[in-house]
Amino acid sequence: MKNLYTLGLSFLLFAVSIYLTAFKPETEPINNPSELITTYYHTGFGQLTQAAQNLKIAADKLNPDAQSLQDLRNTFQTCRTSYKKIEFLIEYLDAEAVKLMLNGAPLPSLAKDTDAIKIKHPEGMQTIEEIVYAENPLEEKEKLQELTQKLAENLRDLSIFHQKSTIRDYQVFPAARLQMIRIISLGLTGFDTPATSNAIPEAEVSLGAVYQSIKNYFPQLATKPGGLDKILDQKFSEALHYLKKNQDFDSFDRLHFLKNYLNPLFKTLEDARKALSIASLEQTQSKGIKRTFNEEAENIFGNDLINPFYYSSLTEADNSKEAIELGKLLFFDPILSKENNRSCASCHDPRKAFTDGQKKSLATGLQGTLDRNAPTLINSIYATRLFYDLRTDNFERQIEHVIYNDQEFNLTVPKILERLNQSEEYKKMFADLYPSVAGRPALNPYSFAAAISAYVTSLRGFDSPFDQYVRGEIKQIDEDVKKGFNLFMGKAGCGTCHFAPVFNGTVPPLFDDSESEVLGVPANKDPKNPIIDPDHGRSKGLLKERLDLYQHAFKTVTVRNSGLTAPYMHNGVYDTLEEVVDFYNRGGGQGLGLFVPNQTLPADPLELTADEQKALVAFMKSLNNAERFISIPEKLPVFPESTGLNKRKIGGEY
Repeated sequence: MKNLYTLGLSFLLFAVSIYLTAFKPETEPINNPSELITTYYHTGFGQLTQAAQNLKIAADKLNPDAQSLQDLRNTFQTCRTSYKKIEFLIEYLDAEAVKLMLNGAPLPSLAKDTDAIKIKHPEGMQTIEEIVYAENPLEEKEKLQELTQKLAENLRDLSIFHQKSTIRDYQVFPAARLQMIRIISLGLTGFDTPATSNAIPEAEVSLGAVYQSIKNYFPQLATKPGGLDKILDQKFSEALHYLKKNQDFDSFDRLHFLKNYLNPLFKTLEDARKALSIASLEQTQSKGIKRTFNEEAENIFGNDLINPFYYSSLTEADNSKEAIELGKLLFFDPILSKENNRSCASCHDPRKAFTDGQKKSLATGLQGTLDRNAPTLINSIYATRLFYDLRTDNFERQIEHVIYNDQEFNLTVPKILERLNQSEEYKKMFADLYPSVAGRPALNPYSFAAAISAYVTSLRGFDSPFDQYVRGEIKQIDEDVKKGFNLFMGKAGCGTCHFAPVFNGTVPPLFDDSESEVLGVPANKDPKNPIIDPDHGRSKGLLKERLDLYQHAFKTVTVRNSGLTAPYMHNGVYDTLEEVVDFYNRGGGQGLGLFVPNQTLPADPLELTADEQKALVAFMKSLNNAERFISIPEKLPVFPESTGLNKRKIGGEY
């Protein structure tokens, strides 16, 4: 009887479980953080898609009535806010689509997806913003309708992919940390808001979105030592409070915000990932993939933030101490030039921050000059394109442009290798570093270029007084430097082209594209009678880029160590940083009255006061750190006496 009772009870419980299962809700509450964030992303993407459609409707309805314009602007801001709520995720998942279709800079560019010469006209929210906030948007209503229609269509097309995407834990934390870089370098500088003063409100929205997503991990973090949930909660709250209380673009203290909020969040987010044992990008991606962003970097101004080997054919193993030393010998050895009198160090003297102090570098034999000024090599590795006209994208092959130039080394690589093979010292160093493979000699074009590249790659680092202050390694820095940084990254607009932390044209936060700018640089420095410099720059570089839009365009070089690298600009026209600041303050070439129809620098005067200009110069000088790279060989490798090569001068003659 007992067995029957037990059997009957078991059957009853089974039947009840079937009944409850049948009426169980189709979906249970989601507790997994990445699933919650995925849901947030899908919802946000849908809202953005609808906001873009509403913007198209508002553009169609635009008329002379003032309310119509206000409705358009309100609708645009709703669209921007919707975008900012998911920016850190969509940028991580599909950065190229964002740049090309949703939020790229409002400038024409050369299409990269084809071998044909095709101009890509700007589209997306930044381009729309310039029309929406123009003095009379009605004048460009047709273009506005076209752009808003395109934005709505792009988002509908992208939604096919993005509404099915799944956010993973290992994606959330690097996406959040990249947003910290994006906020300081693109958001708070106004790069992202070219026609409005909404940079700070938008930073508040995007940071708040990151906060809401990261909060989903707080219950898990609460079970781990270190109280990281509380630290993150406090820092996010404080940062958002600071943004809310300080909304004025010109007076916003970006240095305080960076040092006290963004950098601590940047580090603590990585600490949280490790505490949760979430896989790193290194563990989740295929071996051999080179990334620009070092996931374990602790500071936005840290020496390890950007991977230098992304820009080079070298690996970290290739950049050994021995390779650097060999490269340094080659760098200072005039054996590389036809007359054995010119070395790399001739135009890139470490005692002058790897420049030569000339307006334009002297040609070989001192017969005239080259076309351009010698830029510093310090941190030059952080660029995807090289030379002022961006004519090469291969860091190792740039040396060939110097070797074969009849105004520089005027030689050939085979001839150089032939010479080097006469030195037993050079031959041994190459043999030790680059063993022969498949019959290829150790001393070959690749190993030769790799050695020099190893040395130039070693000339990197963010160890200036300003960097040390940002990282908390020194407690005080001059008030003018603080003021200058805030001007540089804000009112003066310098940071919208010279991107932090490298302060060159390599675009953050991925640092995978280097820009040029058309400034309208004059050939003389008389502001009353300016003459446009005849150098056409990028439009005379690569054959594919010989376009009007690149006429007078030049690579945006770093302002790091600029206090040591006078004279300035590609033609050395300005002798002091004060003159350079004055040029920008006047609105570049157009501000001087020159005809520069494709100028990318805003032509409106900055209206900086004398004190503000002084502070800008103080900040730029605080980025000097060239002295740590001054290391000159005591001697060069010897050759047989019969060659007559042992009297060559270290560093060459200049």
